[in-house]
Amino acid sequence: MARKPISLNISKEQREELVTMHRSLKLERRYVDRANIILLSSEGKTIDYIIEHVKLSRRVVNKWRQRFKLFGINGLKDAARSG
Repeated sequence: MARKPISLNISKEQREELVTMHRSLKLERRYVDRANIILLSSEGKTIDYIIEHVKLSRRVVNKWRQRFKLFGINGLKDAARSG
């Protein structure tokens, strides 16, 4: 059974920033992957397609989609850690 697409609505400015992140050669890979997850989601790709494309787990893909929904681009940054 195919899952239905899970689209995220993003603004033009957010799209531009995410595309810049996705194309960056200087950003760490994890940030490029996170930007790609959001871009694919905004294009209406299915969760299974996104998982296969970015080679990350369902849990990870859902985590970054949720963080983006709650906090926007800033949600794609790593949370501060104590220590």
